[in-house]
Amino acid sequence: MEIVLVYMMDKQLFNKGFVLLEFIVVFILISILFYFIVPMFKVKNYDYLLFDDYYLYIQSLSMANKEDNVLEMDFDGISYDKNVVFNEKGNVNQAQTIIFDNRKYTVMLGTGKIVEKRFYIN
Repeated sequence: MEIVLVYMMDKQLFNKGFVLLEFIVVFILISILFYFIVPMFKVKNYDYLLFDDYYLYIQSLSMANKEDNVLEMDFDGISYDKNVVFNEKGNVNQAQTIIFDNRKYTVMLGTGKIVEKRFYIN
């Protein structure tokens, strides 16, 4: 009877370690799957939401300080010709079009207003 109890206790101790080993193996397999699956989903670019506020901030800063300021654009997924330069009145020196992934901003010459248009790429 004692031999059977000792054998059963040894088997229980062995099973506790085996469960931990199984958990580690499953965790590694799931981690590898996520490593390959998650990059397939493209994260949307929401930098255009920041662009509106940043544009108006630099424009109002130019008018408040009565000095020229440059709107330096270091957003992801943006296409433009030159940096926008505001004079002391908040006007721009050059009209241009700024394109994000799915939005197009037109900077009006003189007033410095921006007009936003959305377009969808299929």
